[in-house]
Amino acid sequence: MTLKGTIGHIQPAEGDVDRIDAALRLIVSDPQKVLVPVEQSYPSACIDGRPMIVSQTSASGDTVTSRAALRPRLAGGTLSTWIVDLLLTRVFRPSSLASAQDLTRIPVQRVSHDFEQWSPSWLSMLCSSLREAGHDVSCHSADASAGDDSGCGALDSLASIIAIIGQVPDAVAELMAAWGIPLTDVPEQVFTACSSVSLTLPTGADLAGIISAYASTPIPVAAGPHAEVAVIANRIPRTTVNPQALHEVLGGQAFVVDVWAADAIADFFLTAHSADLPQGMSTGDSHRATRKAIIATVCAFNAAAVLALSGPRMCVGTLSPQM
Repeated sequence: MTLKGTIGHIQPAEGDVDRIDAALRLIVSDPQKVLVPVEQSYPSACIDGRPMIVSQTSASGDTVTSRAALRPRLAGGTLSTWIVDLLLTRVFRPSSLASAQDLTRIPVQRVSHDFEQWSPSWLSMLCSSLREAGHDVSCHSADASAGDDSGCGALDSLASIIAIIGQVPDAVAELMAAWGIPLTDVPEQVFTACSSVSLTLPTGADLAGIISAYASTPIPVAAGPHAEVAVIANRIPRTTVNPQALHEVLGGQAFVVDVWAADAIADFFLTAHSADLPQGMSTGDSHRATRKAIIATVCAFNAAAVLALSGPRMCVGTLSPQM
């Protein structure tokens, strides 16, 4: 399977597509060739396929670099959790912002102004609550990022990704269907919110700065240019793809979407509305959001992220539990 509705440029060379498709079929038939268990179930790593490097200072004062620990992966790491709150649940929305139901009745200029003013606080409150719940908060940078770019494609292309959900639903639906999630599970309010919040969003660097402030471990740095040749959706719980093992079979990098980890995001929001929330925080719409709706919203965002970053020759495979 290759992708439709892409707007990005990351893809294999034309002459490599058949070889990569064959390698993907081999991986899909035997996922254990590339999968490894993960200790955590909450997603905090990104789908980015580049080597992720962390730097730490040793007891002697030397800087030591190593590969980042493997964790469940969704677009932008912690960003995927915030997107659910942004478009659907709104648990951590500052009370000054309009509710999801109000957005269609407020002038676009007002929505943009309010969102620009309050979105950093919104993301901060979410990250704080994730940490208090014992979940990792993280994103990543890149060794060549500068200016308003964070080095993470999901963070830096956020406006385009959200726009794709609302404007190219058929392409999003096709990719989600391959993951076993119907687009019809995404509530209509998500599509309404997409048309409003995509107008004014913080820069990738600003978003990364907020997330990084709540990280309990060093933020990984993606090394080198993008060289992904495939998208691998993983539906096998408590596992993720080992990049080194993948390279041996595929001969390249891949975007990895740990679809199963969306369930942990649903757990977080379905319990958050009954918790004691800080003063000034909205009770949101999580009491009306079903598990199915939250999971579908996570997957719609991740499918749109793949479409935003990939070119039309990108190969796609889904790893499913063996029956």
